[in-house]
Amino acid sequence: MKSISYSTLIRIGILWGIGSGAYEKGKFGDAWGCHSPQYIQNMHDTLIQKLTGSQDDTRSIFAPFDALSLLIGDKNARTFCQQNLGLSARPPLNNPS
Repeated sequence: MKSISYSTLIRIGILWGIGSGAYEKGKFGDAWGCHSPQYIQNMHDTLIQKLTGSQDDTRSIFAPFDALSLLIGDKNARTFCQQNLGLSARPPLNNPS
């Protein structure tokens, strides 16, 4: 069973980490630490924005995916969606060449 550790919180962006020390028992405040209150507030506001939307808006359909994508990245969120857990992935954006 996996637990919530500082390295897990670094991976999802809740804490900051620098270098391999961030994942290998680095020192708090040197290799890893807490983001500023402003950073956390911005992350919270962005998650709330992604999770809310009107019913006639595609944001409401893909809100869980968009929030997960913010936390663990688009590629990882798409991998998670392939597990048939009832989470729909947003279609990829078409980037013109």
